[in-house]
Amino acid sequence: MGKNIKSVTASLRLGTCREKDIKDAIQYLKELDIALLSEKRLEIADLYYEILKQIQLLYASQEIEIPEEIMMDIRQLFDNIQGICSEPKEREASEAAFSVIMFLAYLRGHNCLTGDNDFSNTDEAIERVSALRTDLGTIQFIFDLRVEGQLYFPIENMLVSVIKDDQFVEEMSNIDSGHIKVLYLAVHFFDEEEQKRQILTDIVNACNLKFIEYMQNQSELLDTQDLHNYRKNGVIIFIDSSRRKILIRHNDPEYFKGAENIQYENSFKNKERRIGYYVELDIPEGAARASFEDVMKKQPEKRMELLKLFYSGYKNIFGKYHLLEQEGEFLPVNPFANKDRFAIDVMREVPVDTSDILLERYVNLSVKRSASWILNRLTVGTIVQLLKIDDKTKDEVFGLEYSEEDFYQNQLLQNWILSVHDRASAMRELLNSMYMELRYCVRRKNDGNKDEVSIEKHTVCAQKYLPFYLELSKLLYLLNDDIQGKKVIVQEAAINSKTKGIILLEENPVRTVNETEIAVRHTGLEELKTGQSC
Repeated sequence: MGKNIKSVTASLRLGTCREKDIKDAIQYLKELDIALLSEKRLEIADLYYEILKQIQLLYASQEIEIPEEIMMDIRQLFDNIQGICSEPKEREASEAAFSVIMFLAYLRGHNCLTGDNDFSNTDEAIERVSALRTDLGTIQFIFDLRVEGQLYFPIENMLVSVIKDDQFVEEMSNIDSGHIKVLYLAVHFFDEEEQKRQILTDIVNACNLKFIEYMQNQSELLDTQDLHNYRKNGVIIFIDSSRRKILIRHNDPEYFKGAENIQYENSFKNKERRIGYYVELDIPEGAARASFEDVMKKQPEKRMELLKLFYSGYKNIFGKYHLLEQEGEFLPVNPFANKDRFAIDVMREVPVDTSDILLERYVNLSVKRSASWILNRLTVGTIVQLLKIDDKTKDEVFGLEYSEEDFYQNQLLQNWILSVHDRASAMRELLNSMYMELRYCVRRKNDGNKDEVSIEKHTVCAQKYLPFYLELSKLLYLLNDDIQGKKVIVQEAAINSKTKGIILLEENPVRTVNETEIAVRHTGLEELKTGQSC
């Protein structure tokens, strides 16, 4: 064969897939050497999954009847390849296509034709659903495949068996991603059958599981597919944009302490046993949904407001659309998020105490930039570093009024040093971090040292600080009596202006765009005299 598995899969993804392309791909998979089943498991799973998706797009999505020949072929193909699921490795099981093949093999193993027609093992069913790494809606037609009048992949039978098990509801007090996925599948697959929809309605009414109503209304779950936010913080958030409602659920009533109208979910067997708590909130009038990443990247004039919210205690606001914006002010979708123990950003889970690490990708962005002088700017990184040194200075950092008479960065640093508890220690830590950022300014004597970064090769994209000018006498004045008996490390810079260029280290820095040669060295405070620039 001239083609390989990956190229056949890629050709199906071109977006111009026809019936002939699907049949050719099926034929290719039929003729594949059986020895490759163990060697190319992921590639085979990927191709079979792509065939299913293309059938869904070409026929089912357009309500066109799928040719019986194709339905028979994909069933026979599955019988041939399902062996690839035996003893899967962790990396294989985490792939979307492979997880789908494993799930289909599980359903086939319990149908009434080739299996035992038994889905009574609820734990196994939940575990299998939890292992799914993609949405089944893209291949929904496959669950209507019948052989001798019987469903070949009986997903609805499995869902009914699981949800009608009393233990399923009892476990809601320790709900996990498997429970949520089971319920989502049930909402999706029960949609057209009143009798099956009633199963969910009965559970909602009996146990007050309000979040299932939000699922039925196609509300959005603000979490990753594997419920990272729930697993780390115990909170589930649904947002219903059409009704402008938010539901926040938690297992611990203390999470909602101080809130009004806290509701609870009860056990199916014991109405007095509470298995969860929730509050419903209205989306404020005029408020629009916002994403931390989108605002930081596309709306520079609003970055300072986002940082102010983050440092006010709402660290878990990095998820997609976890923010609301109302009249220029940002609010968390979850007003109780200041009690979360972890900040979640896509697939990362960071303890709130170190969550400023999630700001690292934004450190070079400006939070304030002069309209008159483009070199006069203040970065996210400067603010992050100052508050990392002393987070009790946030009122001074965010409350400062800036003038155009001096660099914004200079104004912030001078006001910040006056507000810290231990000025000498804070300045030492700040200047040490600045030195690491500004090493590219140092003239190199040895061009062969690969560890050093020359100004010609320096990339400014991750720059927290700009070079700045400050009289040493002024620095000593700011430090005041805090320097007694302590060693303070500062920077001494010698300036030699040339003709033209880009660096900005002169007495009038805002208006200086001449190229500058800068020699920087670490110097003990006791070695310097007042009146020198640093």
